[in-house]
Amino acid sequence: MLRSIGCRVTLLTAGLLLKPQAEMVTQCVDDVIVSLDGPRTVHNSIRRVRDAFEQMVQGIGALRQFRPALPIRARCTVQRLNRFSLGSVIECAKTIGLTSVSFLAADLTSTAFNRPEPWSRDRAERVGLTPQEAYEL
Repeated sequence: MLRSIGCRVTLLTAGLLLKPQAEMVTQCVDDVIVSLDGPRTVHNSIRRVRDAFEQMVQGIGALRQFRPALPIRARCTVQRLNRFSLGSVIECAKTIGLTSVSFLAADLTSTAFNRPEPWSRDRAERVGLTPQEAYEL
């Protein structure tokens, strides 16, 4: 519907369901942004899904089968568990064949992403960087 009135449609996804939905996705969107949290072990740890990285890579491959020129980019949310892996994120994106990578800080305070309320202080401290860690980064 949006594309029919001239709007671009971007899908931002963790990539876990790209493979089974690849044909529909390639028909309905102008570009895709996958969340890429680090190399395989870091990504899977952050996502708390044993094979999240592998599922994302397979999904990207499936998209490429249906629409080889589809722009697929990565977005990396910088947090405590991946702060030492940002160079690896870029290398992974290149290896996977992604168009670009963007980085943003973890959102520690909002109710976005299906959160009924902001994270507790303890949870935010486990994900967020300390001022010293941010300085070192």
